[in-house]
Amino acid sequence: MKELKLPSEKKSKLEGKKKFIAVLAACAIAVLVAGYIAVDKSLTYTRPVEEPQHSSEAEKVDKQQQGVVEKPEPASSAVPESSAEDKPANTVPEPTLLIWPVEGGTLLREYSADALVFSPTMQDWRTHNGIDVAAPVGTAVRAMAAGKVTSIREDDMLGWVIEIAHGSYVVSYCNVQEGIAVKEGDTVGIGDTIGGVGQQARLEIGDEPHIHLEVRRNGELIDPLSVMNNTDIE
Repeated sequence: MKELKLPSEKKSKLEGKKKFIAVLAACAIAVLVAGYIAVDKSLTYTRPVEEPQHSSEAEKVDKQQQGVVEKPEPASSAVPESSAEDKPANTVPEPTLLIWPVEGGTLLREYSADALVFSPTMQDWRTHNGIDVAAPVGTAVRAMAAGKVTSIREDDMLGWVIEIAHGSYVVSYCNVQEGIAVKEGDTVGIGDTIGGVGQQARLEIGDEPHIHLEVRRNGELIDPLSVMNNTDIE
């Protein structure tokens, strides 16, 4: 069989078509490869990791999105406890009247702050800032009202002195016998025994045994008889 030979013009056209198809195929392949790469990158793209919100903050955001308005927490209104200094150390009821300090004792000398009276011991005329209640040595001296013992001391001229605050009245029980029955800071009730009648007061040792009483109110000396129960006075 004889080989069919194409004319040279037809052969060149055929070769041109083959080249065109080859170029077109190469372009198509390039487009497909580029598309594949783009899709692959989009699939493998990793979103940035967001830090997790605190639970309370997340709740606030959620409530804000739902239109819930939170009321602000009220400020702390805690009241500080009162210190011991704010409280009175000892509250003593105000006495209506003071009782007679020595049962069976008699009034020996009255109060005389404005007039001079004669002193048998000192042998002169002087004021008398309290009252004297006479009784035998050792006779019980009793608290004239409920109160607190604020001071116990030995005075050169008045002997042993017990000072008791009875409400607004401060009473000085002077010339008390040694061997006192109370101590500083004690709380006493009305009529409690605080000591005994003595005879050591150098200022009044020339008199018979007695208790010398001085009463102050708001720091000022007053007549003890003016705040005492008159029915008790003998």
